[in-house]
Amino acid sequence: MSYDDNVIDRIAGVAPGSALYDLRGEREEILRLSETSHRASLSPRDPGQLSPALRAALAARMARLLKDAAGAAHYDALLAKAVPDAPTAALADPGHAPADPRLAEIVRRVDLLTLTPEAATREDVERLRAAGLDDPAIVTLTGLVAFVNYQLRVAAGLRMLKGA
Repeated sequence: MSYDDNVIDRIAGVAPGSALYDLRGEREEILRLSETSHRASLSPRDPGQLSPALRAALAARMARLLKDAAGAAHYDALLAKAVPDAPTAALADPGHAPADPRLAEIVRRVDLLTLTPEAATREDVERLRAAGLDDPAIVTLTGLVAFVNYQLRVAAGLRMLKGA
């Protein structure tokens, strides 16, 4: 796997040839699975109710909630490639509260699972259904949140290991 294909290392600033990069390379299967999950989460063949632009905007939002500038920059670039409409692009800003009820519930779920996952309840899932999301979209949204949070937390850990 090349450095350009390794999003976590790029977000963490782990340079090719460094000791940490070489150490990470010893876990090639984890790297491969992480990149496969990144592609599946952000640019699936069948996006269902969650467009690639929406996914990228939500990922950028999560990165900002976690104060990860490099992660936000990565997801902002994906968002720009997806050519979002203005309401979707605005979701990348955690200070933005969408007027659209469907987007408001999606953002509420993303923020909740990113910042206080222990507070999530069955009622939150029902709110998504009431906002028009079907079960596959709810599962997809939850998976997106889980993956992006994993990815950004691994990157944060790598930054700590390299002393940045």
